[in-house]
Amino acid sequence: SSNTFYSYILGINKSQLNEDEFGSTNIFNNTYNRFFRSAVKYALKCMFKRRKIIVDNIYHEEGQQKDHNYFPWHTIHKINKEKERITIDTDNIVFLPKDHRDNVLSNIIQLCDLVLGLSTSILHGIDDSNYSKYRVMLCKIYCPLFERIINNPRNSNSHYQYANRIMISFFPKKKTKIGDIERKADNFYKQRNLILCEKEAGQQVLFS
Repeated sequence: SSNTFYSYILGINKSQLNEDEFGSTNIFNNTYNRFFRSAVKYALKCMFKRRKIIVDNIYHEEGQQKDHNYFPWHTIHKINKEKERITIDTDNIVFLPKDHRDNVLSNIIQLCDLVLGLSTSILHGIDDSNYSKYRVMLCKIYCPLFERIINNPRNSNSHYQYANRIMISFFPKKKTKIGDIERKADNFYKQRNLILCEKEAGQQVLFS
C-alpha cells in the first residue's frame, strides 16, 4: 500500500570489519556505498517477496555522499546490471535537504531520521542533556515495537504487523579475512541488548 511505511536499518559493527578491504582513502564513503547497496537489495527482496519490483526513485539526505565519485549512481548501476527481479528506473539518487520547508519530499528524510535516532538511542542509551527527557519519552513509546523487532523479527501474527516491513540487522557478528570459510556462512545477526529499555525496566545488564 502507498500508505504503508517500510523501514530497514543495517547496523555496521566497525570493530569486526577489516577496513583495509575498503581502500586506503575515503574509507567511510567506500564502506557506506557497499553496504548501502546491500541494504537496498535485502530490504526490497524481503519486503516484496516473489514480485517484480520497479523502483521509480531513490532519495537520500544531502551530505558528503552527494559528491562521491560513485555513490550517486553506482548502487543503481550494479543492481540493474544483475538483471534480477529489481529494476531501478532512474540513473541517479536524488539528494534532498534535511528541512521539509526547502522541499516537501524531505518529510520522508525527517521520518527516517526519527526512526534511526530512536533505534540508536534504545540500543546505546541516552546521555543526560537539556533535551534528553524528550528523547526518552519518545523512546518509551517506540520500545515495545522495537523489542519485538529485535527479539522476534519474523512474528507475522503480531498486531504491529512489522514482520518483513520494519526490520533491523547488524553485520558482521564475527571478524573474518578474505578466503576464510566462515565468509560462506551468514554473518548477519539481529539480537542485541537494548540498553534504554533494560534501564527503564530496571533490568540493565551491569556486566557483559
